[in-house]
Amino acid sequence: MRIHIIGNSHTCIFANCAFNKPYPPEIPKQTLDGIEFNVYHIGPIIAYNFLEHHYNKVLDIARSHVNKETDYIMIVVGEGDCRWHLPKQAQEQNRDVKDVTTECVHRFFRCYQDLKDKGYKCIAWGSHPGTTGGHCEDMNNPVFGDCKTRNVITKLFASEYKKLCDAANIPFVSILDHLIDENGLTKMSYFHDYCHLKSELILPLVIDDFKNIGRSQGS
Repeated sequence: MRIHIIGNSHTCIFANCAFNKPYPPEIPKQTLDGIEFNVYHIGPIIAYNFLEHHYNKVLDIARSHVNKETDYIMIVVGEGDCRWHLPKQAQEQNRDVKDVTTECVHRFFRCYQDLKDKGYKCIAWGSHPGTTGGHCEDMNNPVFGDCKTRNVITKLFASEYKKLCDAANIPFVSILDHLIDENGLTKMSYFHDYCHLKSELILPLVIDDFKNIGRSQGS
C-alpha cells in the first residue's frame, strides 16, 4: 500500500523528515508495516483557499506519481486554519465559529470530490490541534485566541470533514481523541514545538487505521 501525502509541513511526520524539505525536488519516503508513505511538502498552505491556489499542484503530483489502481492520495491541511485563520475571521466578521469552520471545510472538500471523480483513491486526514499557548501575532508562529476555543474549532473542523467523507465513502483518519485531554487542552507531549508533531509518537497511533483501509479496499 502506497500513500501520497500532499500538503503543508505537517506532511513530514509521515516520513520522519525535516519540516523544511519542500517539493520539488524532495520526496521523502518511509515504509512502516508494509505501508509506503511518500511525502510532498508544497508549502505553508491552508484549507480555505486550497482549491484556488494549490490544487493544481496536487493534480500535477497525481499525474506524475500516483497509480490509480493501487495508490492513495491524502491531503494534509487545516491545522493552520484552526490555529489562526478561522478564529480570527469569526471574530472580525462577528460570525459563529461553527459557520466559519463549516464554510472552510466545504470549500476545501471540493478537492477530494474532484479527485474521486477523476478516479483517484483518497484518504482524509483529520488535522490536529496546536499549542496550549496564548495569543501570538508573531507570523513565525501565529496563534489566535485561547487553546480551548481553538480546539473547539479543530473538533468542529474534523466533525464536518468526517460527515462529508462518510457521505462520499472516503476513509477518514483522525488523532484528535489522542491529542486533546478531558479539559479541552492540547497534550503537548506529542509535539516538537508549538504546532509540529513527533512522528515517532503519532504514527503508532494511526498505522492500524491505514492498514485496515488497505485491507478493506484490497490494497
